[in-house]
Amino acid sequence: MVEYEFVEVNLRGAFNKRYESIDGRSPQEIIEEYAKRSHRFINILPKSYIGYGILKTYDLVFEKIKD
Repeated sequence: MVEYEFVEVNLRGAFNKRYESIDGRSPQEIIEEYAKRSHRFINILPKSYIGYGILKTYDLVFEKIKD
């Protein structure tokens, strides 16, 4: 059986655009944390956009095989 987890990441900052989770972690930090817990990064699911097609919110998708 496979278990999936979704972590929301948002665009922060008006001029120095960066992506962070609600608790301030970068996408790289989130992926590393989940990898340590035996989750595999699968994909990004776009959720919302702002002007000119800039991604505002997306989910990082992880999977873990359960016994």
